[in-house]
Amino acid sequence: MCSYSLAPAIFCLFFIPMVSATGHLRLELTASSHFSLHLSTNSSLQIVELAMGSTRTLSFHPKDHQETLEIVFSKEFNFPLKYAYKMETDDSSYQTFAFTDIVLLVKSTFKCDAGFNGKSCQEKTTSTTTTTSTKTEIQTTTTTVLISEVPSTTPIINAAAFQQFDNSNTIMCSVLIIVTATLLVLVLIAFFLLKFQKKNVYIRPGTPNLEKCPMKLEDSGFSSPTSPRYTAEPHSLF
Repeated sequence: MCSYSLAPAIFCLFFIPMVSATGHLRLELTASSHFSLHLSTNSSLQIVELAMGSTRTLSFHPKDHQETLEIVFSKEFNFPLKYAYKMETDDSSYQTFAFTDIVLLVKSTFKCDAGFNGKSCQEKTTSTTTTTSTKTEIQTTTTTVLISEVPSTTPIINAAAFQQFDNSNTIMCSVLIIVTATLLVLVLIAFFLLKFQKKNVYIRPGTPNLEKCPMKLEDSGFSSPTSPRYTAEPHSLF
């Protein structure tokens, strides 16, 4: 009988510690200087090396239905400082711990694990699948198009006459082009011949004979040195 009465107690002792938590406590630690931080709970103990200005993140998984988790912060087991964290998602806060010449800043956040939600992360997440069906109606419309023949009023042009007229114009244009080109070539040739024509001047050697020609003073209008000169008008005898 005693063995049967101890069985439930042994089952509870082994089963309760093995119950997995549905959330975890997240701590972000930032120190003002480098030092070794000692963290202890009711079930664990660890030493964390912190560098100046660097942030170190730690996670703690409490037991199921545990409302608070008490953590002791100390510097080489000296100056122990305790703080009790609530296992609630809306209890995100900052804490400051001072160890003589070192200041420790802690940001605490409680988050739910995958598959759980709620304030204490005790509610299971249920996935809901929604199926939507769409009905599409296609309407077919028949359109009748009437095509009537309309007599054309466009004048009919004789293709042969048009081709003959086109050939005549082509011949006339060709003749005019040939005549114009010929005249242009002739004008250019005449221009170059007149421009570059050489003029030869022939000078006959020798001195021309100069013949003396007698000049009559009566005819020339001049008087000789021996002819009489009048200073006054001569008087008439009659």
